[in-house]
Amino acid sequence: MRKICIMELLSDKSVLSFHKIRQDEVLHLVEVIRQLAGKSVNITEQLFSHTSSMVCRAAFGQVSKEDRYKFVRLMKQVLALEEGFHMADLFLSYRIFHVLTGLKPELLKIHHKMDIIFENLIKEHINNHTRNKKFIADPNQKDLIDVLLQIRDSGDLQFPISNDDIKAIIFVVDP
Repeated sequence: MRKICIMELLSDKSVLSFHKIRQDEVLHLVEVIRQLAGKSVNITEQLFSHTSSMVCRAAFGQVSKEDRYKFVRLMKQVLALEEGFHMADLFLSYRIFHVLTGLKPELLKIHHKMDIIFENLIKEHINNHTRNKKFIADPNQKDLIDVLLQIRDSGDLQFPISNDDIKAIIFVVDP
């Protein structure tokens, strides 16, 4: 998997293909700030929103605002849960603290919701590719899911990768 990430997902060509996404999002950020001229602007919130949008577009392609909002909201929940002090951090060998604090069950709920979002995105990509009968020829239009599905379907791997593997790679690479 490390080789796939380095050779296919993080290559110079792949990173350069996201230039248009970065450019669009920066222009959109500047426009939002321009429209809010004379008003107070939470730059941190705007930067987080546009960075999340860039990452979502690079990983998932064009995603509905609703799905993007759900994903960003879940990521914010994870960050809020993970920040600060937790008793379980002091006593790593006592797994009961993870359950008693409620952190682990809450993180598992969020993971399940993200898993559903990722599964739907993968199915949507598969359906789009089935309708088009081929993968996108222009590498500038490929997102991370497209690349992973193309690698999976090429059959060049020693071990086949599943949708769960694709979701795990996206989850690790994305946030």
